[in-house]
Amino acid sequence: MYDTEMILAKLQDLEYQISRIQQAPLEPPPEIITSVELAKRLAISLPTLRKMRESKKIPSISVGGDFRFNFPKVLEALQKSKSK
Repeated sequence: MYDTEMILAKLQDLEYQISRIQQAPLEPPPEIITSVELAKRLAISLPTLRKMRESKKIPSISVGGDFRFNFPKVLEALQKSKSK
């Protein structure tokens, strides 16, 4: 059986952990999109997108033979390549 002091200590620890979580800045989850969606957003063809992916001009993630793209990272990579 638990004693009162132990329960209070656990509650204080939980309150502390909750306050830390509430204070932590939350980043939005990355926007992961398909090849078709990325090609639409960039107004390019799928073959052009494939060439960009294969030449490592844009970052991609392989998911079981398909590719996904972190849209903000793709935009960042394209901005960097423009500034070169």
